[in-house]
Amino acid sequence: MSKIRLFILAGLSVLVTLLVVYLVYGYNRYPNMPFKCTTFTVYDLSSDRQTLILRLSQDLRLQDRDSGYFLVKGTTLSQGTTSVVNRMLNLKEGEQVDSDTYRYRISDVTKSPNDTLSDALFEQWLSEITTRPGVFQIDVVKGPANSWLIGSPVSFLFTCRSY
Repeated sequence: MSKIRLFILAGLSVLVTLLVVYLVYGYNRYPNMPFKCTTFTVYDLSSDRQTLILRLSQDLRLQDRDSGYFLVKGTTLSQGTTSVVNRMLNLKEGEQVDSDTYRYRISDVTKSPNDTLSDALFEQWLSEITTRPGVFQIDVVKGPANSWLIGSPVSFLFTCRSY
């Protein structure tokens, strides 16, 4: 066998080895679908003019890389008035942006009959976790012991354990 063929064979072997290592490492970083993750978070969006505190149970469920939903339940305090929030953001047309970022279109928001939060206050909270109307983009970063850090383009939102 000539030196050129040996060199090409060695180069291809190295490339195949690197590809296998990358795929194994990369596969372990991605969440298994369906991905289910729940947590409790307190958002304080108060300003000098307005008090807005949301105590929310959040349940993120990505059915696959194309669809999912985000359940938001809890209570809010605004200007001394307590309200109930119970809504579901339905996610469609998902795409994987990079190794740990997913972007979905919010197809609609389902409001439960017991939800008493005004749409304006809900939209205020939603604008804090999204950068564009109708778009839900999240980072799903694997942590230790099956924990995940969930973030948006503007900040990290919560940590959770998948179930």
